[in-house]
Amino acid sequence: MGFQIGHLTDRGRVRELNEDSYLILTQPNLPPNVTLLLAVADGMGGHQAGDMASGYTIASLDQFFSTGQFQQLVDYSPGRADYYAAVLKDVIEAVNDRLLDLSTQLGVTQMGTTATVALLSGQQLFIGHVGDSRAYLLRNGLLQQITQDHSWVADQVASGAMTASEAYYHPKKNLLLRALGNNVVVRVDRMIQDVYPGDTLILCSDGLTNKVNPLEMTQIVTGQPDPKTACRQLVQLANSRGGEDNITVLIARLDSRNAPSLPGGRVFGPHRQASEAEKNLANTDRLIRPATTAAPAKTIQLSAQKSPKFSRISTAILALVILIFLQLSITAVVFVISSKLTWSTFVGGSAGLGFIIGLLFSYWLFATHQS
Repeated sequence: MGFQIGHLTDRGRVRELNEDSYLILTQPNLPPNVTLLLAVADGMGGHQAGDMASGYTIASLDQFFSTGQFQQLVDYSPGRADYYAAVLKDVIEAVNDRLLDLSTQLGVTQMGTTATVALLSGQQLFIGHVGDSRAYLLRNGLLQQITQDHSWVADQVASGAMTASEAYYHPKKNLLLRALGNNVVVRVDRMIQDVYPGDTLILCSDGLTNKVNPLEMTQIVTGQPDPKTACRQLVQLANSRGGEDNITVLIARLDSRNAPSLPGGRVFGPHRQASEAEKNLANTDRLIRPATTAAPAKTIQLSAQKSPKFSRISTAILALVILIFLQLSITAVVFVISSKLTWSTFVGGSAGLGFIIGLLFSYWLFATHQS
């Protein structure tokens, strides 16, 4: 299946730095049965080194797919229909591991980025997704959002606590619940979608979707036969409405008659020089998981990180158990040494003393394990 491709990224009108990065791969930089790979990564603006996180994510994806190294990660039969869904999951998890290693080597406490990756094999589209960058499919004038935002407001809308309109204007709309580079464990959403000639695939960062609604996106993409022109008009519209965030959009129009319009088969964006630390990590096999299985390297990554903190619920339950134990113990002691006290006096006194001791201990426990 052939396709026409448009792509554009812009730092917007407010940000000094473009923390968005993207990747487009076509033949000959892909395995024979893969015809297209698109990826968008949006560095988390509130965290350190967001541009480095997104850029390194894109460089790692290029390395895994253009060299075929992804095959070393996946302990799954290539003959299965959902093979590339498993590939995207394992590759994105491996990128997350790499980001954690990179942040450790650079001494950066947090490196966060979204990652939305689309892979086309035959007439099937495979999506791997973490964060709030989006993938859309436009067919017969109808725009379908394939991915689900991993944001606090999206979670509120899904639970019925907030309307979509309220979420659009909410001050916490940029608060993410999932991202790469922030935890040793990352949950990757995977989708499989049949596609046909005439379909249009769109990947974009939230700098576009926060300013351009789905109806406007549909009108621009369907009204412009050239995907490059459509990308330019979408970015211009987002900037005309403030452009407070970086804006990135990739458009691939599928067409059985057209050959891929991508000379060289590879595009990076935005173009920036990698740091020496990134180059050193990208040029070493030290971070690549063994070909047999992904589990050993995952174990190493987990052991290299801090132990998970106690949750508030588990801490509260533990404190409650200790409190009850202390109350019962003190009650028994008071009963033995204070036989002259009335029942109500020693029970009340011992319960009160046990409560105070348990409360102080639970406070110490909570402060120790949550700091």
